[in-house]
Amino acid sequence: MKQKYKIAIKINGKAVTHKFDSTIKDTNKKSLSITPNSASPVLKTQIVIALDADFPHTLLKTDFTVNATSTTNSTYVRYMNVIAVDDKAKKFTVKFGGAYSGKF
Repeated sequence: MKQKYKIAIKINGKAVTHKFDSTIKDTNKKSLSITPNSASPVLKTQIVIALDADFPHTLLKTDFTVNATSTTNSTYVRYMNVIAVDDKAKKFTVKFGGAYSGKF
């Protein structure tokens, strides 16, 4: 979706106008699978997240942040490290470092 913007600001009493275009990708994809579908809260576990095979963007490790948030306490968040990316298979692997027992 392409949008046009116009910004007008005053700097030291002088009006400055700037026009620019912005393109927002309308891709909104969800993961197809998460393997394994559960993990021990006391063991470090590798988790593989698979995206749609037709995901249109190149997967880069630096583009991802992954976390698990408690379903009963949204302030309890466990961040996971992305340790591998497979762009051809449209999968990436994260390391779950453990958490309190519960649903995330």
